[in-house]
Amino acid sequence: MLAGNRASFAAGSGIFRIGAPNCITGAGAAYGPARRKMLQAGVERSTQQAGAAGLKFEISTEDTQTQPQAAVLAVKKLIEVNKVQALLASGSSGESLATLPPCSDGTCSS
Repeated sequence: MLAGNRASFAAGSGIFRIGAPNCITGAGAAYGPARRKMLQAGVERSTQQAGAAGLKFEISTEDTQTQPQAAVLAVKKLIEVNKVQALLASGSSGESLATLPPCSDGTCSS
């Protein structure tokens, strides 16, 4: 899932915030830390390459606990608290599918 608000990026401060629901605990915990490191490395490289144009990328991750309901809460926090402009898919299909209905309009209503 990649959802975003490009208008707020274009009109904003030049910082594009990306949210990444990630399984840090639960059954997928073995994959979460490596995924977080890979995402951070990608964001740092993208920022280096786009820095001359005044663009900066930031990534925020929230633990999904490898549970669909926790994934919905993680995505809700990324959107409402962290103010991300794009969301990456989480680590499992169950988590990703759970976040589609409540978050498809960008508000993540319960």
